[in-house]
Amino acid sequence: MSSPLTHLFPTIILEHLTPYDPRAAVPIFGLVGVINLVEGPCLICIDRVRSVGAIHGKHIVLQITSVRLQPFSTNMEHLSTTETTSQEHCMDLLTYLFASGDFYFSMTYDLTSSVQQQSIMWQNRTGLMDELADPRFYWNRALHKPFVGKAELRRLAIPIIMGFIHIEALNVNGKACQYCLISRRATARAGTRFYKRGIDVKGHVANYIETEQLPNLKYTPPVYISLSQDHLQAARRHFNDLTMRYGEVLALNLAGKTKMEGDLGDRYEAIIDRLMTEFTLKYLHFDFHTECSRFRWDRLNKLLELMQNDRVLHGFCVLDQSKVEQHFNGALRHQMGIIRTNCIDCLDRTNVVQSMIAKQVLIDQFTFLGLVDKSVKDIEKVVPVFARRFRVIWADHADQCSRQYAASSALKSDFTRTGKRSIHGMLQDAIDILVGIIDLLDIDYINVLASGNYLHRRKESPLHLKLAPLTLLCAVSMALVSAIVPIVSIPFQLAFIFAWIALAFAAIGVILRSPFQFVCLPSVFEDDFGMHATRVSDFTQPNFLPPPILESVLVDSLTTKKV
Repeated sequence: MSSPLTHLFPTIILEHLTPYDPRAAVPIFGLVGVINLVEGPCLICIDRVRSVGAIHGKHIVLQITSVRLQPFSTNMEHLSTTETTSQEHCMDLLTYLFASGDFYFSMTYDLTSSVQQQSIMWQNRTGLMDELADPRFYWNRALHKPFVGKAELRRLAIPIIMGFIHIEALNVNGKACQYCLISRRATARAGTRFYKRGIDVKGHVANYIETEQLPNLKYTPPVYISLSQDHLQAARRHFNDLTMRYGEVLALNLAGKTKMEGDLGDRYEAIIDRLMTEFTLKYLHFDFHTECSRFRWDRLNKLLELMQNDRVLHGFCVLDQSKVEQHFNGALRHQMGIIRTNCIDCLDRTNVVQSMIAKQVLIDQFTFLGLVDKSVKDIEKVVPVFARRFRVIWADHADQCSRQYAASSALKSDFTRTGKRSIHGMLQDAIDILVGIIDLLDIDYINVLASGNYLHRRKESPLHLKLAPLTLLCAVSMALVSAIVPIVSIPFQLAFIFAWIALAFAAIGVILRSPFQFVCLPSVFEDDFGMHATRVSDFTQPNFLPPPILESVLVDSLTTKKV
């Protein structure tokens, strides 16, 4: 990459086992780490990035757009054909993974930790980046193990996060301000929709994302449930972790109140009721689809009113960045709680509601900073240009987080992007649903990166399963041709038609008996899909309660800096 940022980063030389040639020097931006492939260890280096912006005007945040894979050994002659194919498959996965733009890093700022968490740990903020990183969001932690004890390499071993970051300068009533949105996707129970859902015995939930909103002011003074687990104990561990980290938790459930979602919501509420005596925990159930049906999106204002008191009591973190830079505790106030939002997959309904919560909190933050008057209730009236940008940022955030989990853009993002629901948006949602069902390959690279190892490939489908879709297509086509084109006699023609129809039904039967063979299944691991129960009655077993479905938490922070 040719960029003015190049001089800010060290350049190291990747040497081959052959005699060193200075012309082979490769500039890099950092080390993702070392991963174990079929052939052996492989060094992953960051060689292309895109600048996202600078937090506090000094901490440059970069988005990874390309990596360089350098196997320790370039001789693959000893590998079998299958091993060579597996090696190439994994390298293709890693190349595709880091070209997606889902990973971010900073050489000088801990992106894995929220501002409030950094303020609490301010006394320890003098170590190396990998020592300070929050392991929940430290995606290449396993890949950094070979660097332990090697100071010259650890300097380049940069923690990376998976998620979404947007940094934008804005002007509010003549005052310069910076808006930063950071979403961190957790490494625990990582995977894609339909394969990673619910909660595990350690309390880790699927698609866990911590979202932090940072207005930075610079101023001149003046379903499916496993019945083999104790879900109550898992939920207890999960909410214990949340309350210890964030304080009070308002659990907002956006799932429906009818049919399967209703059964799941009832059992989830039963869990919350039993845990309220142990934790500072509240519960609110808002049936998003019912309340907002027939384009009644104004009903979401009712939800904001229901959460108003809790949102205000939770507050937000305020940090004096100038004190932090001098290694003092710069926290002026702390956030006392969070709103834990979930629907079924924590993608579409969750993002719509969280963007509305974020807008309300942003008004509170602007008011605290003196940028707007206390009477202001809508930023549309004060900063209309940024209000439009705010909607676009959150819609982009929704799409990127959704692609990481569901392989398609977020549904209902047209409402987030424009404030209105449209027919075009509904049609796009239908296309995205189809894409998300068919394309489930992303779990491959998630497993490889999170573990640091490439294990084995899934066995290929039998020949008769591979031929089933083609057989169905041919049978339907021939049935139509037989019906249109006249043959010798009517009975003979009918026999042809029924024969092709029978073959089509046979192919459909084969597909329905093995449905998961006809989507892009994970090919690296025989993964735990987390889907063992298949009947609604399984949700009401007396001894097992369902997990907190999935979640996303919203952390609001605020930093000020005197210049």
